[in-house]
Amino acid sequence: MSTISLDMSSKFIRNPDLVAVPMDGDLVMMSISQGSYYGVNPVGSVIWEALQTPQTLEHLCQVVVKEFAVDADTCLKDVQTFVTQMLNAKVVQFA
Repeated sequence: MSTISLDMSSKFIRNPDLVAVPMDGDLVMMSISQGSYYGVNPVGSVIWEALQTPQTLEHLCQVVVKEFAVDADTCLKDVQTFVTQMLNAKVVQFA
């Protein structure tokens, strides 16, 4: 996996080639072109929903903090990790 440097002003958006389906509170995403699928928990589902339009890390953290009991510092670290993993998997992309 490559190392990606993210800053608070970087904007991200969903990969439009993915198909996503909610399943028991989680989200399952499939990439037809890559022949792979990904599953995310409810926090990832909230982030995915927010990424309908380009969003910054700062905005994604605001959305997560509003929905879940997490402090801003922990949220930022977790959202950075999640977005980096999703960028590496080509689930999201820079906007």
